[in-house]
Amino acid sequence: MLAKWQEQGFLTTVNDSQKGNVNTVMVAFARPAKKGQTTERALLSYLLAVCSKTYQNQQEVSQKLMDLYGATYAVKVLSYGDQNLLLLSLTFVKEELLKDENLVQAALDFLKDMLFGFDLDLLKSEPDMVEAERKNLKQAILSRLDDKVQLALDEARKLVFVDKSLQESILGDVKTLDSLTLSDLKRAYEDMLTEDTRLFSCSGSLDKDVLQQNLRTWPDQENEQAVRYAEKGELASFSSKAIEKEGLGQAALIMNYQLHFNQEELGSLVVLNALFGGTAASRLFREVREKQSLVYNISSRLQADLNLMTVVAECPKDKVDKVKVLVNQELDDLANQNISDDELNRAKQAVLNDRLIRLDSPTFVNLEALLKMLQKEPLDNEQLLNAVKSASSSSLADLATRIKAQSTFVLSGKEA
Repeated sequence: MLAKWQEQGFLTTVNDSQKGNVNTVMVAFARPAKKGQTTERALLSYLLAVCSKTYQNQQEVSQKLMDLYGATYAVKVLSYGDQNLLLLSLTFVKEELLKDENLVQAALDFLKDMLFGFDLDLLKSEPDMVEAERKNLKQAILSRLDDKVQLALDEARKLVFVDKSLQESILGDVKTLDSLTLSDLKRAYEDMLTEDTRLFSCSGSLDKDVLQQNLRTWPDQENEQAVRYAEKGELASFSSKAIEKEGLGQAALIMNYQLHFNQEELGSLVVLNALFGGTAASRLFREVREKQSLVYNISSRLQADLNLMTVVAECPKDKVDKVKVLVNQELDDLANQNISDDELNRAKQAVLNDRLIRLDSPTFVNLEALLKMLQKEPLDNEQLLNAVKSASSSSLADLATRIKAQSTFVLSGKEA
């Protein structure tokens, strides 16, 4: 059973579930992405994970999590549509399994302390801790540069979006990171509390009345913000680009396609992606990898929140052009409704099986519920499952005819 309401500026959902042995709580702050703020929020997320006024270092945070019977706590940044989210999550065992009547209260108090306990004076007195987290974030940013596919995806984003803020990696950039001051972080934190859309989602056996009572003790939003729903982001006109980098073997090929669909067609779109390149039994995997042996790996990724479908392939540099042709041929084949009943049914079953597996994950259930609060007209789970089941070869073909090439990016090794 799903309950929804608003409390202390938080849009709140509670999924009462007896599945599993844990409760999961997620709190997020969302705002439209803005160039320059991405790096600030990324570093802020690292610091909110390791210290607060109450728990002043990583050791104290870890000890408290042990006191909460091995609870797990994490903070990260992510994107959804044109929105940048800072997300805190806490997972802890259900109190009825331990006969500890104070566990829920203690867990929610901990989350409150970590969220609202950002302490500038503490950070000023512990410069080594700040620099350690700055270094950790820098390593995470640089590691994306060492990952061929991730680097290609990051570079390809610059061809996808008109808005430069959407072209940025979710972790930001090293140059901005090196120049950030504590004053920058304080401003970013205060802006987050006062101006972001607040989201709260939880699942498990948490009582709605208990949650309401707890949330009423959390600091209210001074100027309650209207919900800013996620937008798709304006896509750029078609372009292509190739970059060479020393030390690379296989080339990374990124092909982005613009989608045109309405929300009621989402089920058919998910099935189309599964059939095209979203599973190991997909057209791209069978035809381009298995039959033609042109690629080391190939798949398609659906990003409905951005109106995008992305094909990612790793292949020899001299095979890139051939792979491009075959990918577009497979898409044209789908648009011409050359889809057998057998492969359609297998694709639908693969989507349904994957969906059922994901719904057993409290993390997935919570995050999906949280992100749905940023959608103007979200489909509930039953609607989505029914839409998948009713997908037909004609509905898939209709969607495929509306898919348009948006950009192509190739990252390959320099020739000696």
